[in-house]
Amino acid sequence: GCVGRLHRGKRIEVAIRALAEVRKHVGDVRLLVIGDHDGSAAGAVYPEELRKIAEELNISEAVIFAGFMSADRIPVAIAACSVCVLPSESESFGMVLTEAWAQGVATVASDVGGCAEITRASGGGSLAPVGDAGAFASQLLALLTNPPTACAIGRKGNAWVAKFCSPAKYAAHFESVLKSCLHATS
Repeated sequence: GCVGRLHRGKRIEVAIRALAEVRKHVGDVRLLVIGDHDGSAAGAVYPEELRKIAEELNISEAVIFAGFMSADRIPVAIAACSVCVLPSESESFGMVLTEAWAQGVATVASDVGGCAEITRASGGGSLAPVGDAGAFASQLLALLTNPPTACAIGRKGNAWVAKFCSPAKYAAHFESVLKSCLHATS
């Protein structure tokens, strides 16, 4: 699965190209793309380019463009995926990674910014160089052909999210920051 706004910076074409490679080894794999463009005429071009890439690679039947999905439906959709992929060229955090890990789903993300930091910290996924469809395919194949390993990695991510990303943890941390600020000014 691939979740996010459909714009060039998300590099979804990398996931489609990786899928084509993966399907040479695991023929029945599909890519679920959840999200839509920004509604502009320029934004509408990118999803059409993605469809064309899938057609050129003869995998258009294996790439499912689900479009916009409400926030309450996304966790269920992610949970139905074997792996979640985030091939963005830049991400300050990579929220979709924590969303996948919250569902116990392993991830493959670009080795950039927050994606790299939280993936290494959590152990919930693997990283690939930005734009390297072959490296993404290799990481995806490793997970898809070894479900016990993928599940174990997803559980590591899930434990990390439970430990560091729960609303209660955020509230406690925010409270401690406020208290330290109050003490510093008194």
